[in-house]
Amino acid sequence: MVSIYSQPIKAKIMLRFTLPTVLMMVFMSLYTVVDGIVVANCVGSEALSAINIVYPFTLVFMALSLMFSTGSNAVIAKKMGEGKQDEANRFLTTTVIVSTVLSVLLAVVFTVFAEPLYMAFGSDSAILPYCKEYGNIMIPFGFVITWQILNQSYLVTADKPHIMLIFTIMSGVTNIVLDLLFMAVLQWGIVGAGLGTIIGMAVGAVPMAMFFNKKQALHFGRPVFDVKGIMFSMANGSSEAVSNLATAVTTALFNMQMMHFAGQKGVAAISAILYIHFIFTAVSFGFTSGISPVISFHYGAGNTDKLKRLFRFCIKTVTIISIAMLAISEIFSYPLVSVFSAGDKEFEEIALGGFRIFALNYLICGFNIFASGLFTALNNGKISALISITRTFAIECSAMLLLPLFMGVNGVWAALPAAELCALVLSVVLIVKNSKKYSYG
Repeated sequence: MVSIYSQPIKAKIMLRFTLPTVLMMVFMSLYTVVDGIVVANCVGSEALSAINIVYPFTLVFMALSLMFSTGSNAVIAKKMGEGKQDEANRFLTTTVIVSTVLSVLLAVVFTVFAEPLYMAFGSDSAILPYCKEYGNIMIPFGFVITWQILNQSYLVTADKPHIMLIFTIMSGVTNIVLDLLFMAVLQWGIVGAGLGTIIGMAVGAVPMAMFFNKKQALHFGRPVFDVKGIMFSMANGSSEAVSNLATAVTTALFNMQMMHFAGQKGVAAISAILYIHFIFTAVSFGFTSGISPVISFHYGAGNTDKLKRLFRFCIKTVTIISIAMLAISEIFSYPLVSVFSAGDKEFEEIALGGFRIFALNYLICGFNIFASGLFTALNNGKISALISITRTFAIECSAMLLLPLFMGVNGVWAALPAAELCALVLSVVLIVKNSKKYSYG
């Protein structure tokens, strides 16, 4: 089998290589959405709100995992491009160990301070019991989330994206079946949602065992705790960590602002919209994640011509994805929202009106996601982090706090599109400014 790294840069070849990662990301988001649908219809809107309040804490595990997976993955692929396979193998092992240990430590902290944290992130006395039941299952098993996300990056770099796609589908099917069994049949409530999610993710973590196979090029080697290398990986992947941490913060802000302007129904509505949001952004994240190892490899190998062709291909693909996501979200807004409503007309009215404003961000966010991922792949974590920090913490949080003062609840919905538009200007400037330095323009 010919490696993806030795093949020409043609749209058909690159799309065939990135498609499994896109499908993997979408499917992961889809079974999370099914999780929300089953909870909304079998347990109720209060339980759906509780999951959205606990979600920022699971995002911290995802942020940690993405920081290590994307940051180290760029280093590993670059070393492979430079012909340093043994160094790549040892670095892979080290990052898996370090990220696992940190996940366990995070779980301990979140478990100890669970109740005050949930209250601070938008819960009230009615929702708190649901938060505690769901969090008591999700948080202690944060390391499972870490392993699944590490697999997503490392198996792509190992030129085996189809393996992770298969296990992601198995993971999703497991989650959906167990959700229906635990909540619809056994009536275990929100506890069933947590159990179904964690068991499903455990299935997705299984491919980690493949890296014990010494016959494949990328595999576990003798760990060397290179502090400098680990710190570089953390810095290089910091943009992805920032994106997830910012999502945790903005989700909390969404919850608090919605509780203020629209009450518990508003929190349930934004919960449903964010579930839908995961699917739409998963396409852009999946494409960027899938193409990044190829960019890193050719950057490390000094293949300037291939880098230029890759960049042009990526811009065209992201443009098509952006237009398609906006069109789908606007055309199918009602059926997308109604699956979460369980016939609740007040919920539908709030969610539908908000989604049509919120969805405008899909025309822009794909470019910002790619811009950040591009610089991570080029081992420039500083620029990647600058884009993410400015886009999320600086602009998005500011918009979330300021726009509602002038626009009321519509300002909450408009915050994300406004932030993405401002961030696009920065992304374009940085891409143009660095085109000669990295020879992709």
